[in-house]
Amino acid sequence: MKAFAFFMLFAFSTSSVFAQDSDRSTFFNRCQDDAPTGPSEADVANLYLNQCGDAPANVVKSTLMEGNDCAWNVEYTYDVKCGDFEEQIKISYNGGDITAPELNDGAELPNGGSNLNLCYNAIPTGPTEADIASLYSDNCSDVFVAKSGSPEGNDCLWTVTYKYTIQDACGNSIPDLDIIYSGGDTQAPHLNKNADIPTGEFGLNLCFDDKAQGPTVEDIAALFSDNCGTVLVDKAESSKGTDCKWQATYTYTIQDSCGNFAESIILTYRGGDNEAPVLFGVPDDIIVDCIDQVPAIPKGNGIYATDNCSDKISVNASDDTSGLNGVCLGGTIIRTWTATDECGYSVSESQTITVLPTPESTLETPVFPSNISCEDAANFYAPNATYNNGVFEGACAVSGVIEAELDVQYTECGGTITVSYDGVDSCDRILSAGPYIITVDPAPIAEFEEVQDMEITCEEANVFEAGSLSYTNGGTGVCEISGSVQGELSGAYTECGGTLEIDWTYTDDCQRTITAKKVITVLPAPIAEFDEVQDMEITCE
Repeated sequence: MKAFAFFMLFAFSTSSVFAQDSDRSTFFNRCQDDAPTGPSEADVANLYLNQCGDAPANVVKSTLMEGNDCAWNVEYTYDVKCGDFEEQIKISYNGGDITAPELNDGAELPNGGSNLNLCYNAIPTGPTEADIASLYSDNCSDVFVAKSGSPEGNDCLWTVTYKYTIQDACGNSIPDLDIIYSGGDTQAPHLNKNADIPTGEFGLNLCFDDKAQGPTVEDIAALFSDNCGTVLVDKAESSKGTDCKWQATYTYTIQDSCGNFAESIILTYRGGDNEAPVLFGVPDDIIVDCIDQVPAIPKGNGIYATDNCSDKISVNASDDTSGLNGVCLGGTIIRTWTATDECGYSVSESQTITVLPTPESTLETPVFPSNISCEDAANFYAPNATYNNGVFEGACAVSGVIEAELDVQYTECGGTITVSYDGVDSCDRILSAGPYIITVDPAPIAEFEEVQDMEITCEEANVFEAGSLSYTNGGTGVCEISGSVQGELSGAYTECGGTLEIDWTYTDDCQRTITAKKVITVLPAPIAEFDEVQDMEITCE
């Protein structure tokens, strides 16, 4: 009976499966989730109507699934019972995924490209593995794509083949997909945005040896950019003429590393010498204090001239004294230098020498410190200033002294001492210097006398008071800061002890604050003792 039931169940289950799988194989090309579910409990119970009679059989179905989508096996166990009749039958199925991924409906495989005008570093990277995987679907798992291939060549000529291996999680694959790109640089260098191509120049005031050289190859290369690599520039020169008239032509050939040529640039320059000599070393206009200080006309190489083309230049000098009115009144002397080059171009420059009646005096003052201490300010002394006009003999000599004027304004908080010099020299010309402001530093900040922390008894704490504390900065006179302040008592204690603190605070007139603190430890009160007791005897009553 068991054999018959098993045959019927297998026939039922396989007929159901065969209805779904036309090849009637015992191996099912399916995912694990699509494995046959086997006969139901009711299907099995119907096979035992003869054995169980009117009471239907009790069927318990259990499932054992093993493996994965790639290879699986499922076994269904049926425990049949009705009355005293018991029987167990098993049905198993096996299968796995043997179907490779398939291209999605409507999906189009990407193409490569050829003759692409791209640099080596701009070679297309091709579709990603995810891009290719998205074009395919698999009956059981995700589609897995492995991409390989790298570019070969250089900017001028390159090629790359990207190979895509496509399979599912069970290793079912389709033929590899190859995507090929090829190309290279076919574009000539181009002029940069907002870049201006230089032009030649005419009427240049230059000698033949100094003729315009035109931009360098680096200058021209900087005006251009190339889509791939370096801009290469070659420069050719053609020139003719003399210092008086010349012409130079420069031709720039522009290409990139791959031999792509841009349009050549041709620049022409023309010029010649039309410039007078240039004088050097002509003294600036000067003012002298006395006529005997007028310098002689310099001789030698101190004053010279150059020309843009000529090497030999003659230089001559002369004085015009018509504006000089003698020693006392002074006046002016015009000294003129004239230079002439070999081409007849001349240039003249003049120096005006102004002679004063007598030289002005110069007041020399002592050097004062920028700051002094409060103590040093009490004994400060400013020396006299001296003056002279730099002439120590003869009619133009002037010298003497001017006393200092002091304005003293300071306290212990600092201040200033101002020194000024005002007077006239022996020619009644006003001389003054200053004011020189010397900052008087504040006196040193005061310090409290040293305090020491202490311990007191609880009884002493009951009557303890904060005393005063002295302070001083050690100064004298205006700079002295000294006195005393009353302390402030704080803190708390009990019979178990505690802590008291005395704080002293003082702020001087300079708004500087000093503080001091003393910590008093209050010791616990003595431990208590019982009154003395005596042993005793008493009667029973």
